[in-house]
Amino acid sequence: MQQLLPGTIVQVDLGLPPGTKGREQQKPRPCVVVVHWPQLQLLMAVPISGNRPKVELFTTVALKPGANGLTKDSFALCHQLRSVSEERVGRALGRLSSLDLEKVRAVVKAMMRL
Repeated sequence: MQQLLPGTIVQVDLGLPPGTKGREQQKPRPCVVVVHWPQLQLLMAVPISGNRPKVELFTTVALKPGANGLTKDSFALCHQLRSVSEERVGRALGRLSSLDLEKVRAVVKAMMRL
């Protein structure tokens, strides 16, 4: 797989129960690549939902559709950050604007208390 740059939005199969539990994001959905380690065949990704979260915390970033490949108002769910095998990654949909990528990075940093 070619190197995926931070901010790239890719389709990812996040699995279904019993591979997922509770409130974990499931099924194929767009995700924002935070970092990609081709040597490990892993990436860290933030799932995106087209549904407004029932509970909105600082951990969500609102995203508008456009050149990023999204087709409707969506939300990056930074609290759902996860490590994903390259085997789960499908096609690239687009790329976040530099401003939206910085928002996601800032939320992940604050959320992780780094």
